[in-house]
Amino acid sequence: MMVIFTFLGRAMSKWVLRGVEDVTRVANDIQNGDLERRLPVERFKGGEVVTLATTFNAMLDHIHILIKEMRQLTDNIAHDIRNPITSIRGRAELALSSLKTKDEFDAVFANTIEDCDRILHMINSMLDISEADAGAMKLSLEEIELSQLVMGAVEIFEPLAEEKNIEIINNVPCGVNVLADRQGLQRIVANLLDNAIKYTPINGEVTLSAGVKDDKAEIIVKDTGIGISQEEMQKIFYRYYRSDKSRSNKGIGLGLSLARAIARLHQGDITVESSINEGSVFTL
Repeated sequence: MMVIFTFLGRAMSKWVLRGVEDVTRVANDIQNGDLERRLPVERFKGGEVVTLATTFNAMLDHIHILIKEMRQLTDNIAHDIRNPITSIRGRAELALSSLKTKDEFDAVFANTIEDCDRILHMINSMLDISEADAGAMKLSLEEIELSQLVMGAVEIFEPLAEEKNIEIINNVPCGVNVLADRQGLQRIVANLLDNAIKYTPINGEVTLSAGVKDDKAEIIVKDTGIGISQEEMQKIFYRYYRSDKSRSNKGIGLGLSLARAIARLHQGDITVESSINEGSVFTL
């Protein structure tokens, strides 16, 4: 009996540990740089080991996606920072070699300041997103009347809309109050309104409305713009993501990511519904 149980115990322990050995082997391969490696779930005969293998593979898939996004993010940051720095260096060389008049120097300095501001805006936006995601951004909560806040944003963006003959329709009623950080809420509304105008063709419309749903306020920004595909709707809130259609417009691809981070810091969110060539509806 002892011999039989010893044999069975060794056999069962080897069967159980085989899954652990596979996990260890795959983990070592990933550590050595093979990020595509996964556990062969079909080799296991069911039970907890299959659950472990499936969960392990799902975790590896998620980590792999995050690493790809981080690499893409790094590439985008490097590209967008390199361009203004190259311009600054080129203008500095030009100033040292050939510029002579005060007006020429003033033009170089003005363009240099503009490029420096662009880099600082990019860096500050990334820091703000990280701070908001971590819950470390300090909110100064106060009661805000939405119609007044939206009216202020509309007044700022009206000149931009007039250049494209876009009508801004403000349907935000009076009397809708929220407890929020004024500066943060202004940044969200400004971003949504700016995007709506930017991606709406000439002679289009942008409509703002607001209301209360389930004891929470909603601000809705609807446009008659170029729309967003179903695939891109899953990505537009990623840091630094810019669709092919938006490449011709100025921007760094951080606005919506920052807006959603601030919204979630307020225990809220931003959602989008869109159809190609029919427009988009963003709901805060």
